[in-house]
Amino acid sequence: METKEPSTDQVFGEWTLWAEAGGLAKSSLRVYTLYVADFLHQAAKPASEITESDLLRWIKDRGVKSHVPSAGLKSFFRFGYTRGFLPADPTTHLPHITSRKSVPKALDEEQLRRLVYTASMTSQRHGWIITLLYASGARATELCSVEPARDVVNTSGGPSLVLRETKTRPGHEPIARTIPLGKSGQIALGALMDLHPVRTADPTLLAMSRHNLWRIVNQAGRKAELPQDLRHPHSLRHSFATHLLDRGVNVRVVQELLGHAKLDTTMVYLAVTDDRKFSAVQNLS
Repeated sequence: METKEPSTDQVFGEWTLWAEAGGLAKSSLRVYTLYVADFLHQAAKPASEITESDLLRWIKDRGVKSHVPSAGLKSFFRFGYTRGFLPADPTTHLPHITSRKSVPKALDEEQLRRLVYTASMTSQRHGWIITLLYASGARATELCSVEPARDVVNTSGGPSLVLRETKTRPGHEPIARTIPLGKSGQIALGALMDLHPVRTADPTLLAMSRHNLWRIVNQAGRKAELPQDLRHPHSLRHSFATHLLDRGVNVRVVQELLGHAKLDTTMVYLAVTDDRKFSAVQNLS
């Protein structure tokens, strides 16, 4: 008796279940499913009949300039083929699309001082929060998750912060990294901890959501008349990395401080420091 070939919907459903069970990161799954569903709808033929030409036509028609859509298609068809749902994997020889990483924008030191000062004029606490965000190089969600009783540790150089990754990677436990703080970071941390006992119901240092943290930075940035693309918490993380590299800190040390899994991610910041060096040299002429 001939085995009935599974429908495209069945293959898509099995792939989704596999991904949700840990085959893919949740953030990747959300994006991949949108692209794969769109492609299958536009192809208007069973997944078992899809060819490389169909894929290339869709990529061209959609004006795809990122590797993400093709990565989603490769995940889907590779899964279908290796599990025996599909007779072949049409993505085997699909060309890799490289997307140029945008160079992160960082505040210069005058902009940083203006941002902290402006935030402090609204609320001293807001000034401490922005100072600590910069001094630790933390992601917004990481700083919002810090619990003093658990994540503030004393080291030979003074208090340090333990930042815990909030991203979930398939097959990996969240990684924690210890960040030593400079003088300004230590002062900001101490001031925030002095305020913390008042709010006993929330064990976190800031007792606020990531969205509230974004609002604080955005409002201070607007009042400080910073460009719109510098009015967010991640711009302080970009500034932390860029300023360290400007001061000659080894890129691998910066990688560890930022918690980047790949050195390539940190290397993007070198483009910023190279541009600054070029501008500095021009001042000599």
